[in-house]
Amino acid sequence: MKRVLFIVLFCWALSLFQNCRQIESLKLSNCLGKEMDLSSLTPTFNGKVLSHKVAYPKVGARMIIYLDSAQCHQCHFKSFSNYRAFQEINDEYDSFDLMYVLSPSQEERQHILHDLYLIHLHDVVYIDFDNKFLANNPFVPRGPKYHVFLLDSLSRVKLIGDPMVGSQMKELYLSTITSIVN
Repeated sequence: MKRVLFIVLFCWALSLFQNCRQIESLKLSNCLGKEMDLSSLTPTFNGKVLSHKVAYPKVGARMIIYLDSAQCHQCHFKSFSNYRAFQEINDEYDSFDLMYVLSPSQEERQHILHDLYLIHLHDVVYIDFDNKFLANNPFVPRGPKYHVFLLDSLSRVKLIGDPMVGSQMKELYLSTITSIVN
């Protein structure tokens, strides 16, 4: 009897897991092709605090790495070097832009600029102190593993997901960027 009950519970749990994966996949596919609203973003750091508004450039492709207020920014700052291949494309092509968008929690706000100085990041960072990025883009998935986006020239989402999770995902991003910017 216990064995039958275990098998039934196991099958039920497995079906729930499959349904969650299907729902997650459906939510991600609903994001593809949506236009991302970047109007609320103001660059605030580029190796130093930017005191004036700088418009983001018009490009063929843009990769957004988004860190929300639930994520530890100090932990993620250390992983920015993992995106070196994309930073090199950013440096090589005028038609590609790599954007870091940070939405710090209240506790992290006072430390975030200092922490950016410490990691010697010289890419432009957009700090979303008012959390308007998510408000303007409600289709952004909740999970941090889905907070990297590749956009085309019209800011439509072409790819979703962190390219650092695996070599196939990284290659997909690199090949898609190359095809868009060339």
